[in-house]
Amino acid sequence: MLGTHARLLDARAANSLGPEAAFAAMAPATKAAITADFKFFLGWCKSQRPVITSVPADPESLVHYLHWLAEGADTRRPAKPALPVR
Repeated sequence: MLGTHARLLDARAANSLGPEAAFAAMAPATKAAITADFKFFLGWCKSQRPVITSVPADPESLVHYLHWLAEGADTRRPAKPALPVR
């Protein structure tokens, strides 16, 4: 899944047991959505100068990423939170 983004992860600080168990219990569509979102975040981390370590992500990096999503760009619309299903 990570491919060229593997260098953005600090495996020493991340325990994969919890996320792996949670991921295994998810519906396929949920897995696909989370994977797509995570790859998008990894791409953003990789595009920053200096490159940002994505896992574990520090709070400041997450704030910058969310702000970047909300701003939009020439190539994409601003992101909006998903609405809960009713």
